[in-house]
Amino acid sequence: MSHEELPKGVEAQLGEEASLVESELAAPATDVPGPQDGASEEVAADAGEVEEPPAPLALRQTVSLNGASCDCRFGDEVLDRFGRDLRVAVGRPGRALVVVEEGADGDLVTKVRREATDSGFTVSEASVPSGARAATVAEAQRLFEALAENAITGGDAIVAVGGADALSLCAFAASTWCGGATLAALPTSMDALVRCPARPLALGVGTVARMVSGRPRMSLCYATPATVGAGLVDDASLLARAYEVSGAVCESKEGFNGLVMRSEAIATGDIEAIGRQALDSARGIGRVCSSTSVAVRQSLAYGETFAEGLQTLAPNLPQWALLGEGMRFSARLAVGIVNGDVDFVFTQDALLDRLGLPAVDGADLPREALDPEALEAAIRAAAFRRSNRYLFAVPYAVGRVRLTAAPEDVLMDNLAGWCASKQQ
Repeated sequence: MSHEELPKGVEAQLGEEASLVESELAAPATDVPGPQDGASEEVAADAGEVEEPPAPLALRQTVSLNGASCDCRFGDEVLDRFGRDLRVAVGRPGRALVVVEEGADGDLVTKVRREATDSGFTVSEASVPSGARAATVAEAQRLFEALAENAITGGDAIVAVGGADALSLCAFAASTWCGGATLAALPTSMDALVRCPARPLALGVGTVARMVSGRPRMSLCYATPATVGAGLVDDASLLARAYEVSGAVCESKEGFNGLVMRSEAIATGDIEAIGRQALDSARGIGRVCSSTSVAVRQSLAYGETFAEGLQTLAPNLPQWALLGEGMRFSARLAVGIVNGDVDFVFTQDALLDRLGLPAVDGADLPREALDPEALEAAIRAAAFRRSNRYLFAVPYAVGRVRLTAAPEDVLMDNLAGWCASKQQ
């Protein structure tokens, strides 16, 4: 399908769909009735009525995996019960190693240590590098050494404080240490909250990123709006939204429609909507990851092969932009190779735009990224880095994303269309 021309009638249809979506946007989840006009305010004042403060935000979701589950909580005061819940998760408090990402908030670390100590744990601390430097096999080796030095056993707890890379490192270590230790996580970014409970990042080996992964093992994942920066619109929050879109497309039509209905509130910074969607997306990703079908589990590669190939040519693009382009391209590729739904292509485009994930401007791309042959070579290399098959995860329909081979002529036509659209 060309990236330059829209099918006849699509523009009119899109206008109708946009109007329908706008009319069906869900009302805020907490609708506190208030005075309807100035007169009612005066009556309330005369009667001496005092409006009660809103109840603290407290959201909870269980992320189920094969033979395990993670209790995810998001709210204003969830950390106040962290120590008690950690004790319940472990069964009998012993030792706890608090693994802190460099640069993490000191007050948060102090709070976590105090909660664990008050609940009967003997607490020690270790640090890991910040950012992508944490998610490596070399850092896993150092973390194993720290676990041994602090006499952590399979019956003890590992408490991870940090972003997605640090939490992914701890998830790998916890799943393999002494047959499996209890892992409790306190994410410090939105992308970590959405992805890590069910699908932590794979670890890098040497100069090759994202190669080694283990079975997810996380018992608790607690976050407050402040600790994850829920009100911010930064790269981590935008990447979380990209994960939410990809996870919803892979999970089900219900999950995708729920994200569409909540997208307006998310875009306007509604903290409750942001938190609810983050937990719902974590649960949806967990459902896909725990499927008995290999094909279903592999669907979460949606958009990632294209994104990784593009990254080698445009390394300065943020991860959310790369994944967004990968999903846009894969949806269009599906139209050409499996008769995918054209309407979905533009619905997904509109959803990404609404969530603050616009298409990449061609001016931000280096020349080689706009060469279809160079881009195809980079994507091919990314695909063969982890598999001996050259496949793309494409959406046959919402909730039915599958790895599929793309005929060379169709693939090159779509790549040429993508490159041409960036040069307009």
